[in-house]
Amino acid sequence: MEHSNKKIKNLFLGIKQYQPCITLKEKNRLIKSIDNLPYSNLHKPSYQKNIFSKNYEKIIYNKVNSKLFKAFEEACCNYLNHKPRNINIKSWVHVTWNNANKKPNVGHRHNRSNEFALSGILYLHLPKKSETTFFYCEDKKFSLPRKELSWFIFKSDAYHEPGRCFEKDKRYCISADFWLANKDTIFG
Repeated sequence: MEHSNKKIKNLFLGIKQYQPCITLKEKNRLIKSIDNLPYSNLHKPSYQKNIFSKNYEKIIYNKVNSKLFKAFEEACCNYLNHKPRNINIKSWVHVTWNNANKKPNVGHRHNRSNEFALSGILYLHLPKKSETTFFYCEDKKFSLPRKELSWFIFKSDAYHEPGRCFEKDKRYCISADFWLANKDTIFG
């Protein structure tokens, strides 16, 4: 795989942190692009915008830099130590800020139907009064480091809870799912 072991940090519960994959200038351009996209899933705890989708037949970028998702795909292949031929990727961004009208965040899992499915989180912007993502194991709560522009990769069935933002400065968190594409795989 393209990542050297020096660029990977093993955290907890099988979560791996990869080195930053975009520059600050690219980050600012990306935030401007995201701000121009329509919101989806307004019933969710945070405001979501769909930003990227790839399957083995086509790629839809929705005005978002593909460099970010190439790094995500490489990190997932590195995590698996294998480059599958047929993969799918779906990504969205959570935009949160201190908004009393939104429901609190809800813990969840992503893809339970595919044992090789992975998920990733990349913080584009973490205001000072915001949280990262929480993971739970038995009676212990773990929190991702406050590190922007790096992919955190984990098994998709890991139970996690998005962090909150307690100020008007927006928190931008890109989430992505990676799974093997075959006729027996159901995503959800």
